[in-house]
Amino acid sequence: MADVAGKGISAAMLMGMVKSACTLLVKQGKQPRQIVSEINELVFSHTSPEVFVTFACILINAERTAIISINAGHESPILRKKDGSFLDLENGCMVLGVLKALGTILFTDYAVL
Repeated sequence: MADVAGKGISAAMLMGMVKSACTLLVKQGKQPRQIVSEINELVFSHTSPEVFVTFACILINAERTAIISINAGHESPILRKKDGSFLDLENGCMVLGVLKALGTILFTDYAVL
């Protein structure tokens, strides 16, 4: 999930770029931390300083028994577990595109849902 700051054609074009990059990085087998870092670098190098992207990246394994989640300034996704309890997936980093390097990226890693 992602959202771009701003409106109009330029925001739509940036969202298209982010979506295409995300699709390509997933197809290359990149992990969420790499995806977030590379999209940050892409947005930083191709936009003006006031433009940013909020982004939530969640990798779910094929058996749906584990996830890795990174939230980059987006509204926190909420995960409903099999037992009916809920988890806020808020760990992550700042919005993307503001700094060249994000530094520490926290992630949520749940082995059993």
